[in-house]
Amino acid sequence: MVSARLLDRAYETYRADPAAELDPLLQAVLRKAQAVLQDDDQAQSFVIDIWDVLPSLVIERSFESWLNIRLRWHRSKAIAAANRSREEQAPMLHGEDDEPLTEGDVLDILAHRAAPRPDHEPDLDAIEDPFLRDVAALLLEGHTQAETAQQLGINPSTLRKRLQRFRNSAA
Repeated sequence: MVSARLLDRAYETYRADPAAELDPLLQAVLRKAQAVLQDDDQAQSFVIDIWDVLPSLVIERSFESWLNIRLRWHRSKAIAAANRSREEQAPMLHGEDDEPLTEGDVLDILAHRAAPRPDHEPDLDAIEDPFLRDVAALLLEGHTQAETAQQLGINPSTLRKRLQRFRNSAA
């Protein structure tokens, strides 16, 4: 690890003679960045960023302190970029013939499922529980759960709990 004193001294020497002393300062910054970032590409990118700002940089406090702040920002940005770039590949979907489906096939299936089917009327008589049959009828009429609970004379949270119990027992 590069010491604070070494970095501060390299910066002061650079400020005294920028043309002659740039290389030792950038080497010290690179070693510090490699130690902190643990990634050579990120460290080199960081050194380039520092090299860009050095000519106009005037620091009243310790160069090493300023550098540590920049390193933290750089590391945070690198982590955020890595998280954004990480994509999870969707599993391959297969048809009935066990052949992979194309994107067009998948879109056709999704469009078909999303389209309203006028020929498909739900069979409310198939629901054995009279309470659930009444709930289903009201929900199919377009009532919300709160309106359904009000029409049945029960608390909306009670309705949600009973529906959840039904879903759990049906699964």
